[in-house]
Amino acid sequence: MSMLDCFFSDAILEKLSGNFDDDIQMLKSEYAACANTVFAEFYETLIFRVYRAKFLIAPKMPNFRYKEYVDSQSQYFETCNELVEKLFDQQKAEQFYADALKYVAMKDYASAGASFYASAIEGNVNAQYNYGVSVYNGEVGEPDYLESAFWYLMASLGGNAKAMSNLGIQYRNGVGVKQNLNRMMYWYAKGAQMFMPSIVHDVGLVLANEEVEAFAGNASIGRAFLQAAYRLDEPDVREFVTDNTEQIIEALGDPEI
Repeated sequence: MSMLDCFFSDAILEKLSGNFDDDIQMLKSEYAACANTVFAEFYETLIFRVYRAKFLIAPKMPNFRYKEYVDSQSQYFETCNELVEKLFDQQKAEQFYADALKYVAMKDYASAGASFYASAIEGNVNAQYNYGVSVYNGEVGEPDYLESAFWYLMASLGGNAKAMSNLGIQYRNGVGVKQNLNRMMYWYAKGAQMFMPSIVHDVGLVLANEEVEAFAGNASIGRAFLQAAYRLDEPDVREFVTDNTEQIIEALGDPEI
C-alpha cells in the first residue's frame, strides 16, 4: 500500500461529515497543523477533491456519492469528470462571463466575482481563472489562497496560460499551498508551451538560476529561454520552446492532484 493509499484511509474518511463547508474547514485545520510536513500535499489533494465535488460535481449530480469520490482512485474520478463535462451549460457559462466583464468595467468587483463564479461552475475556463483572481484578491470575501489555487488548477487543466502562471507562482512561493518547485516548474512549462512570453521568461529564470534541483546544470538552456521570450514569432524559437518544455514535463510527470 502506497503512502497516498494510507493517507486516504478509513480514519480520514470517517472525519468527513458530508457537509462540504464543514469538511473543508476541518481539512484546512488539519492541513495547517501539518503544513511543513510531507502530509501537507496529501491534504491539498484531498481538499482539492472536496472543492471539485462541491463546486463542479454535486450541483450536477443530485445522487452524487461524495465520500466515495473523495477516496476514489482515477477510474471513478474520471467518470465523474466526464459526466460533469457533458452537463455543463455552455450558453449559461458565456452569458455569466459576459455579465462579469460588464461588472469589471463598472469596477463592481464583488458582482463580477459572483458572475465569474456562476460561469466557472458551468465550465468556462476563463471564468475559472478570473474567479481564482477574485478569491485571491479577496473580492468575494476574505482572501483564500488555497481555494484560488484550486480555481487556477481547474483553469490550467482547461488550458488557460495565465492560470498556469499564477498557479506556478503560488507553488513557487508556498502561498496557500505547500511550496513545491517541481509543480511550479510543471505549470510554468505547460504555460510556456502556449508561447506566453512572461512564462517563457519565467522558465528561463528558473533554469538559468538553477532553482530546481532536477534541472540543475541547465543554465545555458535557461539563458536561451530568456532570449526566446522576446522572439516567439520565429518558428525555430517556438520549436526550441516546445521541444525543451516537453522534456521538462516528461521528466516531472503529471502532478498528483
